[in-house]
Amino acid sequence: MRESSRVIVIDKKKILLIHRIKGDKEYYVLPGGGIEPGETPEEAALRELKEETSLDGEVVFLWKFEEEYNHNLTHYFLAKTFKGNLMLGGPEVETVSAENQYLLEWIPLAKISKLLLYPQELKERLIKEIVRSCKNEPELSKEAIEAIEKARERMRKGKFLTEAEARKRLGL
Repeated sequence: MRESSRVIVIDKKKILLIHRIKGDKEYYVLPGGGIEPGETPEEAALRELKEETSLDGEVVFLWKFEEEYNHNLTHYFLAKTFKGNLMLGGPEVETVSAENQYLLEWIPLAKISKLLLYPQELKERLIKEIVRSCKNEPELSKEAIEAIEKARERMRKGKFLTEAEARKRLGL
């Protein structure tokens, strides 16, 4: 089974996606790609973020699941911070043509449900766990991300504070 890492970058109620145009097909994906030998999923996420978008950042683990359509085991990370000038890079630049395009786009979170975003499991989780939580918030603050991280850690340790309770305490 192939393993890969992908990064969710959110800024001001928008998510960074790669708009793929391959011939007559159009769809969206997150920045990311395969984990190289000797690389951790987090290292792969940061490398792919830099290669594909020219952004540097810090990430926190969100999910890991097997994608139904290709059976890849994919690790998903949320960018806690990011900086740099957004620009396509890496191998994608070398393969761009009229029939094969990679366009970096900031898409409003509210529009995700209308997009052809792969994989479907990711789209469902984004809508359920991120889009809904951001509706009343201009962006996920550093404090909110830290509270969510702490809540997930307590849940893993069997503590009783849930992620929903952490969000409530922050007024999210």
